[in-house]
Parts: sequence; structure tokens; C-alpha cells
Amino acid sequence: MIGTVDDYGRALCFITVRHPATSVTVTLQAWIDTGFTGGVMLTRSQISGLGLSATAAARGTLADGTQTLFETYSCLVDWFGHVRNIEALGGSGRFALIGVGLVEDLRLTIDYPAKAVFVFQPPRPG
Repeated sequence: MIGTVDDYGRALCFITVRHPATSVTVTLQAWIDTGFTGGVMLTRSQISGLGLSATAAARGTLADGTQTLFETYSCLVDWFGHVRNIEALGGSGRFALIGVGLVEDLRLTIDYPAKAVFVFQPPRPG
């Protein structure tokens, strides 16, 4: 997967998210946020566009230490040749977020001078 670094230093790439019960699918630009330990956070407009319904709530801690409650939404994410069923958090940002929960087994390289992002599966040992 190849992405870009925008003028604000955000590492961005495209992901495909699907409603778990319908054929509604969107490909959206997401910000890789290594401070976010979850898998995916979707914006309100993305949640609405997919027609997702809240399934639960999860407590989270923001960067400033504030505790908050996030609604969660069941969805499918196409990720490196596999469809992953995940509980995405609902957020209010401009971009969807990809967190450590999706990239922890991958190699992530952000080349700021080239404004390029590379996410790939490392070779398996042995």
C-alpha cells in the first residue's frame, strides 16, 4: 500500500470499508495515527454514508488524557487481501484514522522528504 504525506505532515492512504450486511462500500482517505491504539475511526459523514448503526460504546483516552465515550460501528475493512470484521470508533475529525490495531503486524515507512507512505507485509522469517 502506498500513500502520501500531506502539507501538514499527515501520513494518508486509502482504505476500503464495507457495511457488514449490505453491498455499500466506500474507499476513503485515512490518516495513519500511531497514537491511536484501535483499528479504525470513521468520521460521522463516513458512518452515515455507509449506513452503519451504532453497536456499542467504548471508553477511550484522548491525547490530552481526557476520558471519553466513543460509539462503535461494526464494519468490514479490506486489508492486505483479507476482509477484517472490526468495530470502528465514531469520531468527529476530518479524516478516518487507521490505528496501531491495523498496522502492528506490518512495516510502516513514512518518507517525509519524498512525501510518501509505504505500508507492507514484512517477509516472514524462515
